[in-house]
Amino acid sequence: SAAQSYLMGRKPAAARRVIDEAISIAEMDKKLSILAAAAGLLSLLDDEDAALSVVAEAEPLADNDSKRAALHGVTAGVYSHFGQYDKAWAEASAALALDDTHDRRMIAADAMAEIGQVDEALALLRRERLSRPNDPYMLNTLGYFLITRTDRYVEGYKVLSRANALAQNDPYISDSFGWAHYKLGDYVGARRLIEASRDQLRPKANWEIEDHLGDIAWRQGRKEDARRAWRLALENYPSLPKREIIETKLRDGLTAPPPVKQPLPDVSLQDEEVNEQDI
Repeated sequence: SAAQSYLMGRKPAAARRVIDEAISIAEMDKKLSILAAAAGLLSLLDDEDAALSVVAEAEPLADNDSKRAALHGVTAGVYSHFGQYDKAWAEASAALALDDTHDRRMIAADAMAEIGQVDEALALLRRERLSRPNDPYMLNTLGYFLITRTDRYVEGYKVLSRANALAQNDPYISDSFGWAHYKLGDYVGARRLIEASRDQLRPKANWEIEDHLGDIAWRQGRKEDARRAWRLALENYPSLPKREIIETKLRDGLTAPPPVKQPLPDVSLQDEEVNEQDI
């Protein structure tokens, strides 16, 4: 927890010091979870070798399939952070083979998409939605996938509208729904929703929210606001591939065509229901 606080305060040396201390004092029954958390934090500190070394130290402590699967999931996260998507998928699929649960499937879907298996990942997410039709976080995962990994923006908007209705105070769902507005060319609605997400999280900042706000500001002609948001995104530990994209935007601005403005869809709670046969 102290390491996370130091990371938020942009004090990497202090974060590393307390990570080492946490590992050294962890009692055996908690050491596996401490090492797993340390691997994630060391990834944010851009130390891939240290993160993987900690994972290797944890492996003998994973004494059942569930723990081994969780550790594979952690390793997948490390590889994904550094853009090694083939290795991330290998770890995620190993986790799923050991422990076919919701959490493992969510990690697997993300890893599948990163190696280009978007349709397969989408089918997996749709099946998960069938078993969790009123889970706003499942709906958020599916909806955000649709608007960021596919061109099914209208469907994604409707799924995220339902998620937002079920969890109106969740800043991450609000950010996703705001990004759906952006994809449909509604910059005003997108800005309102995503700035509300930023305000809810203060004093913490989230790189993805800041990145989204930067894009919106650029499209609205507020170029200095865009650069400030992108700089803040870079300060809050995006993955290496995302960091490179944001650095390019900071240097060159947005060079791709803007989203095509479309009418916002009418939303019904019965819209976009998908059954097993459709999948």
